[in-house]
Amino acid sequence: MTVVAASDEVLTLQRARDLATALMFAQDGLNALRNGHRPLRDVRLPTHRDFPVAFRGAARVALAFALTAALFVGLGWPATTYALVQVAAMGAMSSVNPDPLKYANGVVIGIPLAGLAAGLILLLTLPTVNGFPILALAVAPVVFAACFLILNPPTASIGFILLVYFPVLLSPGNPQSFDAQTFFGNFAQMTIVAVILATTVRVILPIRPDQARAYAFDSAIRDVRSALVGAGGDAVDRTSLNSDRIFQYAQINAGPDIVRARRLKLAFAIAHLEASAARAHDQLRAFHRDAVLQTASAQARAALAGGTVGDIEAAAQALLRAVRDADASQSLPVARAVSDLVAVARVMARHKRFLQTIAHPET
Repeated sequence: MTVVAASDEVLTLQRARDLATALMFAQDGLNALRNGHRPLRDVRLPTHRDFPVAFRGAARVALAFALTAALFVGLGWPATTYALVQVAAMGAMSSVNPDPLKYANGVVIGIPLAGLAAGLILLLTLPTVNGFPILALAVAPVVFAACFLILNPPTASIGFILLVYFPVLLSPGNPQSFDAQTFFGNFAQMTIVAVILATTVRVILPIRPDQARAYAFDSAIRDVRSALVGAGGDAVDRTSLNSDRIFQYAQINAGPDIVRARRLKLAFAIAHLEASAARAHDQLRAFHRDAVLQTASAQARAALAGGTVGDIEAAAQALLRAVRDADASQSLPVARAVSDLVAVARVMARHKRFLQTIAHPET
């Protein structure tokens, strides 16, 4: 059997073992939810956030809050705490929305709809009836309409705003307040907040979906370069961050189906490459003090840093040859390292035209 064939077998067996381990952890997690016992694995699940997108979102929230406060101070409008709370909430939701502009459009349309529905029910329907069943029947059509709007992607943001802010404006209570002046004051404040937020999203540091995709790819490429030289951080954390990044990327991945599929395929390839490189370095560092595996592990780490497919495959083969003379307890760690090295080489070879700039950015 050739060493190349052996590396293929190691990759297949290790991936089968990883799949079985993941299935075991998933079953244990489900049992922990059912029975309340502590799961076998307790890992951190950090989330990914591209700095340019996060900075612009935070800047818009701060500016919208400042403009709203300045406007109400200039107008001498009393009791504006309600409006400031709403602008903070709306701004925060817009900053984490995949498409802030679409969310802003939803706010401008959804707030008047929520105010109209809440006003009709609060001032015309509820004063003539009594009891919770009547209240439920009165709000049901609005809730159903909002849910149907959410199901349709072009109107999803409108339905979301209607579903969230309709009960805020209605403010059901026991006893119920039917103060029309308070209702119209709150509605006017929320409408002003919606206009200010929509304006800031459009004018102040706007981010188009193509810009967000570019930021995501730039961030992913930087992380892959770090992972290839052994500075990628904890491999488990990187896996969680990559999963969250792909989820966010899928939300802003617009265009024809074939283009979206190609972009998503590249996103998965980058995530696979980074996770495999980070795991490989974690394993190879453990061989530093092993006299038998030290040279082969150093060669493998250098090959990863170089980013050349042939060198990475040769390093994996050298590890397989070296482990024959090592202690038997090193067989499983070497198998993990070899499987990740082979995975890195295969991903880079499959997407060579796109990924060649990752290892050699100067070219």
